[in-house]
Amino acid sequence: METKKNENIKNMDNNSEIEIYNKEKVIKDKKLIIIILLIILVIILFIIIFLPIYLTRKKGEEKNEKIECDEGYFIQDDEIENKCKKCNLDNCKECYDSKKCKECNFSYKVINGICEKQVYSIVAKYKTIDDNEESILIKKDGNYLVKEVNINGKDIINLPSIYGYYYYNFPSSGEYIVSFLIDLENCDSLGEMFRNAINLIEISFINFDTRNIKNMSSMFYGCDSLNSLNLSNFNTYNVNDMSFMFYFCGSLISLDLSNFNTYNVKNMTEMFEYCTSLISLEISNFNIQNVQYMLGMFENCNYLTSLDLSNFNSQNVQSFGHMFYNCYSLTLLNLSYFNTQNVEDMRSMFDNCYSLTSLDLSNFNTQNVKDMYAMFNNCSSLKYLDISNFSIIRNTNLGNMFYGIKNCTIKINANITNYIQSLSLNNKLIYS
Repeated sequence: METKKNENIKNMDNNSEIEIYNKEKVIKDKKLIIIILLIILVIILFIIIFLPIYLTRKKGEEKNEKIECDEGYFIQDDEIENKCKKCNLDNCKECYDSKKCKECNFSYKVINGICEKQVYSIVAKYKTIDDNEESILIKKDGNYLVKEVNINGKDIINLPSIYGYYYYNFPSSGEYIVSFLIDLENCDSLGEMFRNAINLIEISFINFDTRNIKNMSSMFYGCDSLNSLNLSNFNTYNVNDMSFMFYFCGSLISLDLSNFNTYNVKNMTEMFEYCTSLISLEISNFNIQNVQYMLGMFENCNYLTSLDLSNFNSQNVQSFGHMFYNCYSLTLLNLSYFNTQNVEDMRSMFDNCYSLTSLDLSNFNTQNVKDMYAMFNNCSSLKYLDISNFSIIRNTNLGNMFYGIKNCTIKINANITNYIQSLSLNNKLIYS
């Protein structure tokens, strides 16, 4: 009886263990199901969140293979659509990395992988007297490219133009800083660049590469208010035309062109004409051996008292007409290095140089000169003149050659006595 009872107890214990085991198994199964469900949920969430991004990028890459952006633009993902984006300072690095463009919004350039602001090529100051004064800024249709104009720190877009020049209507009287970003990459001419910019008073050139420039004719023509000009960084080796370059720069007091290489220049016609305030002009390094035209080169330089032309080899010059016309403050002029063998025109060469007291032209070869009209007209202070090497060909125009000269000793050679004697009745002729 006792044995049976023990067996029943044992069976009861076994049943309890089985029941506990089954309960634990159910719990484990439930946990496993929860874990599996969580994993499935994570996978679903991953697909929902990241699959669209992946597909968008894939689509963008396919577009990138098809789209070709112009210079200054690059491909960038956009929330709305993938398209060419314009380079600017904010995305400059991306623009550069895309290898689709070299520049960032004109003012900025990638240098060694870093986007840096470019320095303006030209910084100028303009002064206006009246409100709403219209002023020429710079020539538009040169073969340089005006990429950007900034006035008093503000970028100006779509500047108006007239007769091939950009102009601006300054709102009020005063001074304005105008900066120009100029592309000279394919440029060989700066001719008439600031012609008739009458409000221009100062100008400086920065990173301005002129090594390929051939023409500087009339570059500052009519800049009558310009009072300061620094051209020390100009490379002029290839320039062949400097005619009228500073014509009517009536406010310039001094001009240093000692760095100018003029070896290839052929035309200096009226280069400094009407520089009426010019007191100092440094051109002693000029090489003029290839220059052919110097007509009126210093005409109306009223306040120049002296000129150093000791380096002038004028072997190819054809015209000296009006060269020193109305330089009435000149007191000293050394032309002993001049070679005049090919000159045909000396008309009014020293006309109205009434402060000169002595002039030695004994080295002048005039065998080809056809016009000496008014050559020394009104040189009223002249007391000694040496033209002992002059020769005069038939039909040379000698009218008014010595008009206004009195009590001057003129040294000549006997061969031209017949031509000169009647023209210099109030002077003393001596013979070489």
